[in-house]
Amino acid sequence: MMYPWLEESFRRVVERGQELPHAVLLTGPKGIGKFVLAHEIARSLICAATENRPGCNKCQGCHLFDVGNHPDYHLLTNEQTVETGDPALAASGERYLAQVGGRTSIGARPKRVIGVDQARMLTEELRSTPHYAVGKVVVIYPADELNVNAANALLKVLEEPTPNTHFLLVTGALYALPATIRSRCSHYRLPLPT
Repeated sequence: MMYPWLEESFRRVVERGQELPHAVLLTGPKGIGKFVLAHEIARSLICAATENRPGCNKCQGCHLFDVGNHPDYHLLTNEQTVETGDPALAASGERYLAQVGGRTSIGARPKRVIGVDQARMLTEELRSTPHYAVGKVVVIYPADELNVNAANALLKVLEEPTPNTHFLLVTGALYALPATIRSRCSHYRLPLPT
C-alpha cells in the first residue's frame, strides 16, 4: 500500500522505468514509509507486463513478488527488520539470513547489523543472469546498518553493476553510510508529510 504523501515521489521514480539510475539512495525522516516506497518501486521494476508504470499485480512476476519468492528480487536486511517488520515485506530478507548460518539463538536479541557474509552472498547471486527478462532489483534496508566490511563488499557491484540491475538503498541516517557508498548512488530525499 502506497502512502498518499509518497505518491508523487513514486510517480516521478516509476516514470523513469528502466532508465532509473542503477543505484538510488532513498533518505528521509524515520517512519515516513521509505521501505514501502522502495518495495513498490522494486515491484514496478520487476513487473514484466508494465513499462514506466506501477506493477500490474496480475503477471507471474508480480505474483512471485507478492509472496516474497521472486528470484530476481533481493532484500538485504538485518534480523531485527525480519522479526519486527511486516512479514509480507520482509519475507525476502530471510534468504540471506538463513544462508549465513541462520539467526541468533532463541531468546537473544536480533542483530541490527547487516554483515559481510550477507553482502558477499548477494554479490555472488548478482553474477547470474536474471530468471526473467526484466532484470534484478536489490533493496538494502536499513542501509545505514551495513557494517564496514559489508559496505566494502558492495562497492564493486555498486560501481560496476551487472546489466539491468537496480539498487535501492533505504536509510534515515544518510551520513551513517560510508562516503564511498553515497558517492555511487543518486540521492532522492523524501519530504516530510504535511
